[in-house]
Amino acid sequence: MFNYAHINWTSSNTAGALQGRGGLQSAIAGFNAGNGTGWTPLPYSGEGRVIKLKEFSNVGVPGRWLFRVDEEIIRGGCSNESIGYLTTAPIAATMIGGVYVNVSGPCLRGGDVVKVIFDEYQVDCVRLNMHRAQCVLPVNRMYKTGLVNVKMSRDGGQSYPYVGTFYLCEFTASKIFFLHFLKDFIAYSQNRAGRSEFHA
Repeated sequence: MFNYAHINWTSSNTAGALQGRGGLQSAIAGFNAGNGTGWTPLPYSGEGRVIKLKEFSNVGVPGRWLFRVDEEIIRGGCSNESIGYLTTAPIAATMIGGVYVNVSGPCLRGGDVVKVIFDEYQVDCVRLNMHRAQCVLPVNRMYKTGLVNVKMSRDGGQSYPYVGTFYLCEFTASKIFFLHFLKDFIAYSQNRAGRSEFHA
């Protein structure tokens, strides 16, 4: 959350500003993922109008700018190793299932048949690009909560050399998880007929 009550300058003196105004380079406001990637500028950032940040808002309170930053950051790239770790996004969901889960880790070739085992339930996945595939968590088959093992296969289930973990929450644990589940399940139901290669 950014709260701007007063903005006293919009450019530095070294950029040619006179008493904080004008200059060749306007102030830049925004945020990144904490690791130097994923830069998201605020409106008016880098413009002479950056002073307007105190007048406008994206949540209806002048000067207040709110952004969600708790999404999982998936490392860029992939591995050509024959064994290794996999990453899931999101890292957790309710035990009811039906949620889209992106998996990444190994480099995925065009002909790879990707399957993932969540605990003991195997699901077919769709290769989205060389960096990730997308699966749907099994619906009404996961009757446990807590950390479960996840394994990934690129060869149609003959071997599962990529491993990771996933957290299953109780269905009643969070209204937020319920809303995400409902949204994803509706989208899955609507898209299932059009994606014949996708099986849960």
